[in-house]
Amino acid sequence: MSRYLRKIWHRDREMSFITDEKDSGFADMRAATLLTKEPETIKWLDTLNPNDVFWDVGACLGTYTIYAAIMAECKVYGFEPSANNFFRLQQNVFLNEVEDLVSVYPIAIGTKLKYDSLLYNQPYVIGSSGNDVKSSIYARKPNRHRGGCVVDSINNLVNRGLEYPTYLKIDVDGTEPDVINGALKVLPNLKSILIELYSTKKNDLKLVKKIESRGFYLDEELFNISAERHDKTERWSGMRNYIFWSNNAV
Repeated sequence: MSRYLRKIWHRDREMSFITDEKDSGFADMRAATLLTKEPETIKWLDTLNPNDVFWDVGACLGTYTIYAAIMAECKVYGFEPSANNFFRLQQNVFLNEVEDLVSVYPIAIGTKLKYDSLLYNQPYVIGSSGNDVKSSIYARKPNRHRGGCVVDSINNLVNRGLEYPTYLKIDVDGTEPDVINGALKVLPNLKSILIELYSTKKNDLKLVKKIESRGFYLDEELFNISAERHDKTERWSGMRNYIFWSNNAV
């Protein structure tokens, strides 16, 4: 299957992730830093319980998908449009034998069902991020390899039978408003949202206000952990994991 498996032990539970030399280090890095790369995300995921339904939008190789299934034993839906990353995501689901809990789909999430293009950042590298749906704000980047991409909305997916999420994680590149606008009917069912945005971009701050206007409040403690972590590096300064809780959550 692969040259190497990275095994992670946490609270007496084992998680395994596939990696090998041709991954250019991305796959191994994502597995090795699962518990440390985004401490606020781990703290957030640790509030899941077996009755929750976690949707991982932009699941990449499935590190957080697998973590939620194994640690919380809850139902998980993962969405990843990159063909390279989806291949490894599905393998990791099989490897950890969590098919009864995890369902993954090779699609992007947006405002409606449509057929779009995906612009690949590093088309031959498994685990690469920055793969942008053509209609995103990053579509102007030149010289990008392009592949086909199916997009659907959260509203449509639950109407077609997928379980309503209680926790929603959004880690995409430039289509965050589309994800939220395509989930407006679902937002009242959510307990919590984690969304990666920039505190320095006006459109991202508008989206924060929109989420808050729908009955959510920001988790200041987890936000500050994310802010301190990102601002230590020049490249990611201003980026934040905004974690919201529903005012109606029990």
